[in-house]
Amino acid sequence: MKLEDALHEIKKCQQHKLQDYSVLQVISDEEFYYPSPVSPVSLGEEGVANKFILFSAPGAVGKTALAKHISHKYGAFYWNVALKPVGGTSFAGEIAHAVGIGNGTLQDKIYSSLRTGEILFVLDSFDEASLISRREGIKDFLEEIGNILDQPTSPPVIITARTEMAKFIVESCKELHFGVKHYSVDYFSEDDAQSFIKSYFEYNEKQLSYEQKEEIRRYIEEIKQHIGNEAEIQSFIGYAQVLSILCRQIDKTFFESKEKRRLRLTETTGNDRLIYTIIKELIEREQSKLSTINE
Repeated sequence: MKLEDALHEIKKCQQHKLQDYSVLQVISDEEFYYPSPVSPVSLGEEGVANKFILFSAPGAVGKTALAKHISHKYGAFYWNVALKPVGGTSFAGEIAHAVGIGNGTLQDKIYSSLRTGEILFVLDSFDEASLISRREGIKDFLEEIGNILDQPTSPPVIITARTEMAKFIVESCKELHFGVKHYSVDYFSEDDAQSFIKSYFEYNEKQLSYEQKEEIRRYIEEIKQHIGNEAEIQSFIGYAQVLSILCRQIDKTFFESKEKRRLRLTETTGNDRLIYTIIKELIEREQSKLSTINE
């Protein structure tokens, strides 16, 4: 299932001008994004208005890239909810802060526009947010938003979370009688992985020769020999972050080196150098998120 099919109710939104964009951000620059396949998990309860669309996936599958892509494409406000603690007054408080003191009319207009689908919010990084806000704070935050969004014409708030946090969000919404459409972000197939790499270089305006494309194909085949069964291969090659790291290595080899050498896996202490590098980068990426939260 394609992302646009999951978002068929969502229309391009017109953002109101804010006085402060420290929390509610506008994604004005289009970053590289290759659309991940999605699958419906639950489309909500019959007779209950859907207030949220939830996209869940394991770490490093590309939830933040997806969130920013949606924000840019649909004109939504992007909110990293891990920037500061959230709770039962955070949604209204941050909107009031964004529109400026004494601008209650605009604040009310934003609420009204959310209910009619003329404004869209994308809330990202709920897993990291739960570390500083705890699950109680997350649930209070969801309850506040749901109470403000009385009978929306379409779900005006999009949420991204990892699988376990997504389960908590769905259970909380069910308890609060808020409808939520839930989709999983799937791994890329092997064919998608090849297309991802091709699209990455097209985005960066770099042309791959036929020989380079064949070398990349052979390289991926060699990587697969070091991983395991088909499920393990897909869960590695199908990671957006893994593919991004692989693209950067290919870019460095083909376009930054003085000589065009072949891509090769180098064995070191029993582990493949590329796989070691990828895992190291993934760990550093998660550590970076935690460091940002602690600051």
